[in-house]
Amino acid sequence: MYDAVVLGSNALRKLPQERRRAIVLVTDGGETTSVSKFDDARRAAIRSGTLLYSIIIRPVKNENGRNTAGEHALITITDSTGGAFFILDDLQQLDTMFDRINRELRTQYLLGYYPNPPPKPGSTRHVEVTVKSGDLVRYRREYFTSAMPR
Repeated sequence: MYDAVVLGSNALRKLPQERRRAIVLVTDGGETTSVSKFDDARRAAIRSGTLLYSIIIRPVKNENGRNTAGEHALITITDSTGGAFFILDDLQQLDTMFDRINRELRTQYLLGYYPNPPPKPGSTRHVEVTVKSGDLVRYRREYFTSAMPR
């Protein structure tokens, strides 16, 4: 699972800067064989500017016998990137979920800002966005500044 996020993020990072990047990860949430670790996956996704959409298919609805640690790790990575996390109980829901993700990717807003004072090169920045209406807003909560000053 972590290797998939790292490999996908690294491949998307090579795209031109103006291209939107998204990974749709369909998994049972179990992490068993990755060489990459949790923080490797989280940092790779953030660094590449990728939106991670995680779809967990739960073959076992009861938490006993499920790898909930993998689910919680995916929630954290997904939340950091500004993507979305979905839990499905049935494979029949997959088409509907892909339609929802497709619609969401087509109806996004881009918000930019210039931090003052400018951050140090190579630093980690955290962002918090609130709206007066109280609506749910998903956004990239963390980013890394360029290692080289512009």
